[in-house]
Amino acid sequence: MAGQVTRDRYKDLDLDFLAHPVTGDVVQKLNKDCVKQAVKNLIRMGSNDKPFQPQINSRIKTLLFEPDSPLTQIEIKKSVVDILARWEPRIQLLDVGVQYSLRDSSYNITITYQIVNQPTVDVVSLQLERLK
Repeated sequence: MAGQVTRDRYKDLDLDFLAHPVTGDVVQKLNKDCVKQAVKNLIRMGSNDKPFQPQINSRIKTLLFEPDSPLTQIEIKKSVVDILARWEPRIQLLDVGVQYSLRDSSYNITITYQIVNQPTVDVVSLQLERLK
């Protein structure tokens, strides 16, 4: 119907490919869960992960193998800011925190953002480690 307003502004497939218990269809992610999934995927995306679009590349996979230093943490933060600013127009990035965990030899990344035209602030936390 023309003029009908939908409550679900953003939709995407749940990448766990879970089946809906009633319909058997793949479950959808909606609104802020959809955006959160997209943020996580962009952060983890390497240059050859999306066919025919090597420019979508967060560079984080290569930075994980650099020695831990303040410079490496700055480069990871810059990479997160760059990819989200370029490829996720639905959010306004508020803060990116990067900390190295010596215990796990991993980086803990905290991304604070606001979905455009939404009043709430969302936080995504990721723990990224080297895969040998």
